[in-house]
Amino acid sequence: MIQSMTGFGRGTASGAGYQVQAELSSLNNRFLEIGLKLPRPLMAYQHPIRERLKQAISRGKLNLYMSVTRTAEAELKVEVDEGLARAYRDAARRLALNLQVPETLGTRELLQLDGVLSTGEPVGENDALYAVAGEALSLALEAFHETRRREGETLRQDFVARLETIENAFARIRAAWEANRPEIRRQLQERLNKLLEGSELRPERFEMEVALLLDKQDISEEIVRFQSHSDLFRQTLESGQPVGSKLGFILQELVREANTTSSKTPDTEITHLVVLIKEEVERIREQVQNVE
Repeated sequence: MIQSMTGFGRGTASGAGYQVQAELSSLNNRFLEIGLKLPRPLMAYQHPIRERLKQAISRGKLNLYMSVTRTAEAELKVEVDEGLARAYRDAARRLALNLQVPETLGTRELLQLDGVLSTGEPVGENDALYAVAGEALSLALEAFHETRRREGETLRQDFVARLETIENAFARIRAAWEANRPEIRRQLQERLNKLLEGSELRPERFEMEVALLLDKQDISEEIVRFQSHSDLFRQTLESGQPVGSKLGFILQELVREANTTSSKTPDTEITHLVVLIKEEVERIREQVQNVE
């Protein structure tokens, strides 16, 4: 089953005194591009998080946002850097003495100075927090893949319907070619007769020239190759692998066979059918850009 490159998923997990929320969103992109917005407590885990996303997704512009909050049962420890506070106080006393002004730095003011008061939140690795974050990411990925699968199924149904229209058009081209082949031969014979009036050309040589001209307008090989490309497109849709790029290449081959068919035959009906085929292929190509 194919998957769309656009999707969204959210997951929330709690444990070890934390609640972590993860949000995943993606847009179309030729290659995989990952953007991370992580809170400070998870910055140490950027690499493993990025590697996990690489294993889960092959193409698209992916953005992951994670947030961490303390839960009510968390043991929050408030710490004071007394050494830093003492240094602030001593500096304030020296300044007051030098300027001959009253010293007004009290406890409240000290606690508001940068670095004096902290919650004791670790700034390095915190495996308990990372485990909770991993659970939130798993839930987000599950929801993310589900939205992409749903959209991918919608795209698949559209591709199949349009491919059927294309196949029907080529079936009509084949029928028109086979029905018109005797008339094409007759017209070629008339043209050669006019060109060769008065010349001495053996009957077998004349037949050979007609056969050569008829062969130049023969589109049976294009029809066979087209059917082969069409079958491959269907098989690729059902492969269950990331197939966006491959589908794009197959569509190029379908257009090539259609163009060759149109150039080989002057039949108006066939030309109109080729135009229809190219229109449908182009509509599929636009949507294939959304496929992973």
